[in-house]
Amino acid sequence: MPVIIRHLDTATNGAQPRFADAIELARQCVDQYQLNISLGPGGGIANGSCWAAVAVNPSPDFPNLTPINPVGAIPNGGGVATVGGLGYGIAFGNSQIATIAANVPVPGFNGGGHAERVAINTAGLPNLHAPGNQAVMFVQLHPCNGPGTHQCQAWLNGLGLGAVTLNVYYRFAYPGGVGAMTTWNGQGRAAQQADIGTW
Repeated sequence: MPVIIRHLDTATNGAQPRFADAIELARQCVDQYQLNISLGPGGGIANGSCWAAVAVNPSPDFPNLTPINPVGAIPNGGGVATVGGLGYGIAFGNSQIATIAANVPVPGFNGGGHAERVAINTAGLPNLHAPGNQAVMFVQLHPCNGPGTHQCQAWLNGLGLGAVTLNVYYRFAYPGGVGAMTTWNGQGRAAQQADIGTW
């Protein structure tokens, strides 16, 4: 499975495969995050945690979702996301989920992991939504590849899915962009959705 990693910005990559879907995945991550923090203490995800999402074939586990209205309210007032319209479901990932690996083994994490691993392992490779052999993922931070990291680039490249290309779109550099991501995650939904509209 070829893996192509691109920065999520219209000026540079707006014409690349599944760019619009990557923008939608980013919007869906924002609302998913807001639903989590609405659960109150113990139910949220901290600002320093990286988010990811991958498009999957619709199924009972991953229903075909409705596109996000960036200026409207979260669907159902913060409840379950509404169904229909996108043509694919979404598997979400979050780097904080990987911290359970020491106590609850999670396949593919080797004692730790990042958001893209959580999303892919949750989705299952055969379930990736890949019309024209083009699958898509959004991850906040560029997949890591340096010494002392979890080698997520190598992990992604080693997955193997034949002719399917996984288009990975990221927004912030890694590790240099972690601070910017954390600050961005601390903004409210309206500011985040408006900012995504400028990407």
